[in-house]
This record gives sequence, structure tokens and C-alpha cells, in this order.
Amino acid sequence: VGVVGGGGEMADLAASVDACAADVVLAEEPGPALPDPWLRLMYLHPRLRLLTVSPDGRRASIWRLAPERRVLADVTPRGLADALRATARLATAE
Repeated sequence: VGVVGGGGEMADLAASVDACAADVVLAEEPGPALPDPWLRLMYLHPRLRLLTVSPDGRRASIWRLAPERRVLADVTPRGLADALRATARLATAE
């Protein structure tokens, strides 16, 4: 395990992840959801894992991007149209 960097700005972290091809980033837990800069970092490095630790050190979470599949049974043209609209709504809500 190698440790690179510490503290600093998100741009510095992104450069460090690029430079050393990091597998895991350890960070203070930003809250119940990841802020946009962290999400962008993970989208740029889809295999990256983010290990967050709460400020009091009692809680930790591992974040990763993961593909998801939902099988649609008995597909009809109307069912496909409904699924397409629902997927578009989910994408814009995120």
C-alpha cells in the first residue's frame, strides 16, 4: 500500500489519482451523499474506491460505481416507452 498526498484541494487529489493510478482514496466522510467533486472523480476513474470515515472515526463507508441491470419481463412497445421515460426521469433527477 502506498500513500500519496494528504489534505489539499480536489484538483490536487485528482492529479495524484491520475499520477499514481490509485485504487482507493481515503477521505473524511462528506455527509450522507457524495458531493459533486467526488462523483466527478469517481466517474473519471470508474474502478476507484472511496473509503470515507466519519469525523468521530466511528463510521466508515466504501463507495464505488457499479453497473446495474433490471430485467423487464413481457416487454411491449408501450412498456418499452414507459421504461424509457422512467429511465430518463431518473437520469435527470440525479
